[in-house]
Amino acid sequence: MLSDCRHCDACRRVCPVLKLGVPAFPACYETSERSPAVWNCTNCWLCHEACPAGINLWQKKALAQQQCIPPAAIAQGIDNLKATGLVFPFTPELNERRRAYGLEPVKLLDQRKLSLLIS
Repeated sequence: MLSDCRHCDACRRVCPVLKLGVPAFPACYETSERSPAVWNCTNCWLCHEACPAGINLWQKKALAQQQCIPPAAIAQGIDNLKATGLVFPFTPELNERRRAYGLEPVKLLDQRKLSLLIS
């Protein structure tokens, strides 16, 4: 798949994370597929749109993430998502704060439904 890469840097030039000077996909895919920088991607997919070779960067990033252990904060978010359907931890105080702002309470998903969505 990357054998078609022209090394034109079109993907790197449009990456908002790389513009901030933070290591990120797509820059890391050539150096190390196991680089934790692959988790810094914002999923804007400007790199995918900019690639003149039509390389499926979405697929490449997904494969790289499967091969790389996520940083602790991201791993915690994934665990929370699997457990509650929410990325951030849920506490009863969250609903109290929401009520104070006139917002509906957060309703956690049924575990059976959640397991169908996230496997």
